[in-house]
Amino acid sequence: MRSLKQSKFIWLLTSVLLFGLVAIVTAQDTTQSASTITINTIDGTNDPELRLLVTVENALQQPINGLTAEDFSALADGRNTEIVSVEELVNNDLAVSVVMVLDSSQSMFETPMIDTKAAAGILLDNLRTQDEVAVIDFDNGVRVVQPFTSDIESARSAIDGLFAGGQTRLYDAANAGVETALTANNPRRFVILLTDGNEYGELSTNPAEAAQLLAMENGIPFFVIGLGFDVNAPYLETLAANSNGEAFITPDSENLDSIFSFISGYLRSQYIVTIAPDLEPDGSTYDITLSVDDASATGQYTSQDLYPVVTLDGVPDGPITETTTISAAIDAVRGVGDLVASSSAGGPAELSNYTMADDGNSATGDIVIDPLTLAPGTYDITIEGTDQQGGVRAVSREYQVGSVPTTFTFDNLASGDVISDAAIAVAVNVNQAQVGIESVTYLIDGDEQATLTEAPYSFVIDNVDVGAGTHTLEAVVINAQGEAASQSLDFSFNPQLYVTPTDTPTNTPTPTNTATPSPTATATATSTPSPTATDTPEPTDTPEPTDTPEPTATDTEEPTDTETATDTETATNTETATNTETATNTETATNTETATNTETATDTEEPTATDTETATSTSTGTPLTFDITGISSGETITDGTRTIEVTIGADQPDIESVEFVLDGETVATLTEPPYTFDLDMAEAGGGAHILDIVVTSVDGDETTTTNAFIVDEAAVSAQVAQAATDTEEPTDTEEPTDTEEPTDTEEPTATDTDEPTDTAEPTATDTSEPTATPTEEPSETPVPLSFNITGLAADDMISDGTLTVDIDQPEGQSPATSVSIALDGEEVDSSDSLPYSYELDLIGLGAGAHTLDVTVVNEAEESLTESIPFTVDEALFITPEPPAPQLAFSIESLNLDEAIEDDTREVTITLAEDQLPVTSIEIAVDDEPYTNGNIVPFSFTLSRDEIGIGEHQLDVTVENEAGETLTQSVPFSFAQSTFVELLPWAAGLLLILLLIGVWVAGRRRQSQS
Repeated sequence: MRSLKQSKFIWLLTSVLLFGLVAIVTAQDTTQSASTITINTIDGTNDPELRLLVTVENALQQPINGLTAEDFSALADGRNTEIVSVEELVNNDLAVSVVMVLDSSQSMFETPMIDTKAAAGILLDNLRTQDEVAVIDFDNGVRVVQPFTSDIESARSAIDGLFAGGQTRLYDAANAGVETALTANNPRRFVILLTDGNEYGELSTNPAEAAQLLAMENGIPFFVIGLGFDVNAPYLETLAANSNGEAFITPDSENLDSIFSFISGYLRSQYIVTIAPDLEPDGSTYDITLSVDDASATGQYTSQDLYPVVTLDGVPDGPITETTTISAAIDAVRGVGDLVASSSAGGPAELSNYTMADDGNSATGDIVIDPLTLAPGTYDITIEGTDQQGGVRAVSREYQVGSVPTTFTFDNLASGDVISDAAIAVAVNVNQAQVGIESVTYLIDGDEQATLTEAPYSFVIDNVDVGAGTHTLEAVVINAQGEAASQSLDFSFNPQLYVTPTDTPTNTPTPTNTATPSPTATATATSTPSPTATDTPEPTDTPEPTDTPEPTATDTEEPTDTETATDTETATNTETATNTETATNTETATNTETATNTETATDTEEPTATDTETATSTSTGTPLTFDITGISSGETITDGTRTIEVTIGADQPDIESVEFVLDGETVATLTEPPYTFDLDMAEAGGGAHILDIVVTSVDGDETTTTNAFIVDEAAVSAQVAQAATDTEEPTDTEEPTDTEEPTDTEEPTATDTDEPTDTAEPTATDTSEPTATPTEEPSETPVPLSFNITGLAADDMISDGTLTVDIDQPEGQSPATSVSIALDGEEVDSSDSLPYSYELDLIGLGAGAHTLDVTVVNEAEESLTESIPFTVDEALFITPEPPAPQLAFSIESLNLDEAIEDDTREVTITLAEDQLPVTSIEIAVDDEPYTNGNIVPFSFTLSRDEIGIGEHQLDVTVENEAGETLTQSVPFSFAQSTFVELLPWAAGLLLILLLIGVWVAGRRRQSQS
């Protein structure tokens, strides 16, 4: 039996031991098997390697030690990543003591000190309740501003109270950090030293190596942080290395946050796991996952941004209506590879002015947007930048191209012109047109004359077709968008063109002596059958002769003195007098000794050969510049032959050809200089003509200039019929001299000259009045464009809802053809004439500062813009609060002078609608307070017992939150109670009943007795 009991005991003991053993083994497995892993910090200081500061704990939240690189695995952006190394730290479960030694010298002023305080706060935020911290600052001296404390807020206040000033006592400060750490209450001690300088002023009493030796002897690591380029980096790095700490040298204080975050993680971590992820340095955020056994943790890391930075500047917010330049730029720390522009909407995508910086790390370029080459609408521009290592970034912007009005002028005809030629060639010169011209239509007096679809848009007006009187020429230009622009001008033909000429003798046997008024140029013309033209300087301010008749001769036996030289019938041909290239009419010149058109002779200093015109008319590709001599647009030609020369401007590309096109047909093509062509006027024929000169470069660029001219058929025929003889070159005419008295000119010496062959005798015509030679009005000095703006002045403060701005021109101005109104850079209205008024909707515009831009373009194509800054008053947009209604209330259930028969009466006070809240209600009866309240509706009871019978007055005073008070009074009365009135009668009745009772009782006693 005993043995059985012992067996049972042994079995029970064995079971207990086995259970305990299993529990111990299980506990050991639980201790070593990882349950959680925490990534405290991901440090990218050594990018492309990352340092992960981690903690690994078991299920009992106990640290797991002894792990190596083989125990960890990592993923970066979902891809396997190499584990470079694993460093095990001491047990992070222990409390730490941290000494922060912070530089507060003068060089830490402002930004460095501000950043230091912010970064130090990160470390304080990561300390635990069992940790402690001390704060030392140093400049000329070294001060422990906060001894060791676990009160984090006290340490934070100490740091916030630091200010910069003085020199740097670096060695003493480092030594003080170690000495303070030796007083710590925890075995894990660290010193964080931050400075931006060196030992200045030789203020320290300790040598440089003192802090190192003391830290090494006591196992106190230094985390040193050097700011800027003046720090003693060797000293700091040696201090960190010899104390088993770490040094951080950074150019500025921007990186302090990340450095203090690393130190904070280091202080509370067990392992530093270094990995080598292959992350693109584009500034993206990636997931970093670290695993050990069956536990894993994921953190985020934002990679360095080494990709190029691409920018677009100058893209307008509003529609583009004038040439605009958009600037593109790339900054690439790894070197610029390429910068490319593109557009998905057909906009310009060519970079101009591309410039690379000397270091190769940046480049700029321009994109020029010309709205005339684009249809109105939405476009985009994309700039893509690539660096030397293949990093690509792009930026895109959209912009609007607005509608640009078509503008043009008339060539060879101005408003009000009186045309003295039989015909005139006019042309439309388009200044700007969006995406080209579809057609140009000419109308005279409203009737369509011609529609042209190709340049040059030239049209000849014939006096016979048009007739006498004033006419209106209108040109309608339609651009490729179908938008039309029109201009008109009035003109007329000289009435004398419609007068039938009469025969006038043209030969004068005897020349007349003509008195020439002062000043008069005296010139003797010789009979020259065939003139030779020479180039002579351009005349200065030479008006054309006015009303000069065709040269005719009179038969005069004796010379006569003529006091006035104007309009003399013996005058030479005016064209001859003003243009020495063109020879004189030989018959007239032979018989005339003195040129008598004094207006021409007086103002002409030096006769000229030809006019010169610079071609700027129509071009494709890059415009070419060249000069044309020998012909000018609008000229009436009396020569039989005109030599035309094209001179190419400087710095122009090589020329492939110069083509001369007369009335649409090519008459000459030259491929080598000199580009000279003799135009035969007899072959051209009399009347109006168009000469186009087309210059084409070897690059394919083409520029065309158009010259409209008229051939005087009679003059040309006369020259062709004359015999050609050699003549001396005409010489420059001397300056005219003032002559006080007219001089007699000797009879010309007769010369033996063969009669011109096949020359018809001049036919005399009967002319009632001399015909006028075509003249040009003398040009006036143009009045500079100006205009007036009324209704708005600069810096006005506008307080009204609408404002009308009036725009007009002073007298004498060239008429306006375009008026554009823009508000804050965006066109809001336009007109084609002045005066003009525009009404501004200030409510729609909004409060604040604005700018009104008014742009006016006149017929002379002058443009002027005036800008007026103004401000719209914010008060326009503040809706005033409606005034509160006047305090009003009513007293219900009680009428004036009412006699209340009941013992009580309930009275209610109510407010009128939309009243301000009530703050108090006071009720008085007969000037004595009765009751009060502060909420409406308010009810109270009048009691006969409290107030009494008779007449009374109720006063109700109400006050609202605006402080307004109102009192209403109601007289009333309480009537006597009906019971009281009947009381005497009741008493009498009771007495009677009592007497009756007494009587009855007496009778009963008598009956009983």
